[in-house]
Amino acid sequence: MSIFQTVHGIQRLNCLSFILDEDIAERGAIGWRLEKGQLDPANPLIEPMYPWDAGSGFCHGSFLIDPIDGLWKGWYIATPADQADFENHLVLTYVESEDGVHWTRPELDLCPRPGFPKTNILLDFDSGGSSMYASVIIHPDAEPQRRYEMFCLRGPERSGKPGS
Repeated sequence: MSIFQTVHGIQRLNCLSFILDEDIAERGAIGWRLEKGQLDPANPLIEPMYPWDAGSGFCHGSFLIDPIDGLWKGWYIATPADQADFENHLVLTYVESEDGVHWTRPELDLCPRPGFPKTNILLDFDSGGSSMYASVIIHPDAEPQRRYEMFCLRGPERSGKPGS
């Protein structure tokens, strides 16, 4: 199946956009433009590193500079490469960086995997189904336990657990 979008009579193939043409009720004072990306000499890409992010990673999440400690932080959805139905294996993962170019994956003991007692997974499939669209808001002036707020869509119907 090919994903396409028609903009000003031009069909763009294999693209996903945050705003689709059919999302717009009225078209007054709206224009579409495509801006070609430019390579950054520092190449600030996050590449797959573990089995749980080897399929597709680094999408549908939040990347920002934390005003509390000045670190770049990313909460994003990752999938393994060896699963045919990747939507049943969407996990929420976390990375951080001092410069926004070189990223590390903190080793947390929240969601271990075989051979990996500590991972950067915050929410896995077994904890309540697939995870999607993580959005993070930071409230720097709130009490410490309430500074980070997240909305993350979960798919418990996909968990395969009785009663879910």
